[in-house]
Amino acid sequence: MNESTFILKNKEKWEELEALLNKKHKDPDKLQELFTKVSSDLSYARTFYPNRTVRLYLNGLTQRVLDLIQNRKSSFSFDDVRSFYLHALPQQLWRARKAILVSFLIFSLAIVIGVVSTMYNPEFTSVILGDRYVDMTNENINKGDPMAVYKSQDQVDMFFGITINNIRVAFLAFVLGLFGSVGTVMLLMFNGIMLGTFQYFFYQKGLFLTSFLTIWIHGTIEISAIIIAGAAGLILGDGLLNPKTYSRSLSMQVASKRALRVLLSTVPLFIIAGFLESFVTRLTDLPTVVKVGIISLSLAFIIYHYLIYPYLYQLKNDIPEDDYDVQPSQLETANMDLKKHRTFGESTQITLAQVRLRLGTIMYRGILPMMVLIITTYWIWAKLQSLYGEYSYPYDGYHLLFNYDIGGMALYGAYTIGLVHLIAVISMSYHKVAHTWHEYFLHLKRYRLGIAFMVLVFFSIFYVFENWTTIILFFIVPPHIIFIFLCNLIEKKEAFAEALKGALKDGYSKYINFLIPFLLVSFIYFLFWALTQSLTQVLYGDFLSWYELFPGNISNGVYIDCIFRMIAGSISLTLYYFMYCNIYQSLLCRDNSYDLNERISSFGLQKKGA
Repeated sequence: MNESTFILKNKEKWEELEALLNKKHKDPDKLQELFTKVSSDLSYARTFYPNRTVRLYLNGLTQRVLDLIQNRKSSFSFDDVRSFYLHALPQQLWRARKAILVSFLIFSLAIVIGVVSTMYNPEFTSVILGDRYVDMTNENINKGDPMAVYKSQDQVDMFFGITINNIRVAFLAFVLGLFGSVGTVMLLMFNGIMLGTFQYFFYQKGLFLTSFLTIWIHGTIEISAIIIAGAAGLILGDGLLNPKTYSRSLSMQVASKRALRVLLSTVPLFIIAGFLESFVTRLTDLPTVVKVGIISLSLAFIIYHYLIYPYLYQLKNDIPEDDYDVQPSQLETANMDLKKHRTFGESTQITLAQVRLRLGTIMYRGILPMMVLIITTYWIWAKLQSLYGEYSYPYDGYHLLFNYDIGGMALYGAYTIGLVHLIAVISMSYHKVAHTWHEYFLHLKRYRLGIAFMVLVFFSIFYVFENWTTIILFFIVPPHIIFIFLCNLIEKKEAFAEALKGALKDGYSKYINFLIPFLLVSFIYFLFWALTQSLTQVLYGDFLSWYELFPGNISNGVYIDCIFRMIAGSISLTLYYFMYCNIYQSLLCRDNSYDLNERISSFGLQKKGA
């Protein structure tokens, strides 16, 4: 029959199903009956009208039923955020109450140490705060404006700088929990001692109340967030040291999921604190009642959100002490069929399992050769510079991933070749292509244009542009487009132009579906970055500063930092590729119902009562 006749014959039951879906209370038996009939119509439409609107309409209608029955959401929703703060977070905060208490006590003890040390040793202030800061503050006091430091920067620059730095400190406190919580404790102690020294310094100057009412406008939320982040690090360390009945690796998985939920809750706090410090704290002439009001409201918010509400939630829901709701991801999920519609959480779990299984191969065959190539290029370039000319390291060059302008076109070329190789290895690993030389060169030959295009975009964003430009470009030209493009080339076997057109269309139309994965992987990258910054300082400051490994006048710290950034960036690139391809495959299944037959076959097993 023709399409018009097909529509006229069946549209009554389609409209009936649509009306039923729009009702608040649904008859499950009627829903199942109509669903069976409409899914049969969809199969007919996919056979005879594959490129017509009726097929798309029926596909969307059946998808609504499946999402309803299986309790799935078709895309990210802000209800997820609301649910996180109202349900998931209070559960973890209740379980984390001992870690929060320990973190608070450590920080408080450190404040006391800072106060006592400053009381008995006047030079201690300069040791902790630095001579430059002490001299500047003394000068501001003499001018009659002791809090002038908060007015010394442009508000917007100050906001971004302070917020990012505070988030970095929080992430560092979390990551250092991997060292059995020792690093987290040290970071809490350092920040507490600094705060105690700072406050007592102003007390000695007779300005305690002035300083208190100024810095605690933003400090109430900022310090509380640091303590919460410290608790997340302690939870992570406890998972390593105290695995209980789990194996140590599974214990770390469970602990990391608990700790991440606690840590993520601090990000909005740091944004609020950064805003207050940049735009409000500088208003030193505010009436005292206003300052006290802001501090009191901030303190009340922290106490209610992190202490009272979790307690009330526990009384109402009787939360178990163990994380029975947080199950460690299973490696076997990595071998499941990827052409299936999944929730964001399921896609994330599969991504992490895949990366754990294949990261060793990617490290050995992809990341290590790239690093050898780039480090060798560094060494040859520096050697030539030391022999035939002088070169000064441009300290003003600062890039998110590579951080350096040194090496000229030689380094640019080395990075380009290294990235082409790395992306080829990552894509072979994801698509389960055998890692042989024959398959490797065949892969490059088939997809050389796609990989080259991907490298060009990736390299331009990370290497050519600097920090803030990079961040802006990430949202204007979202990185998932280039991953979708390569997935279209390899997985869907599309031509270059068709793959690019589809990537641009899906990349922007499904923008919100890829935004959360982007933020998640970026968060993981910044965790790596925070950890590697500390490792760079330790290795360079304590072990390698006495001997320059490379020719020229570029310090070892530059090379060490670059190596760590390459490792962190390469692992993040792997996560981006796997995550975006998995999300994209899931979205294609949602839009085209590739797994419809499987889902229909399990429909009768679902509980009635949608």
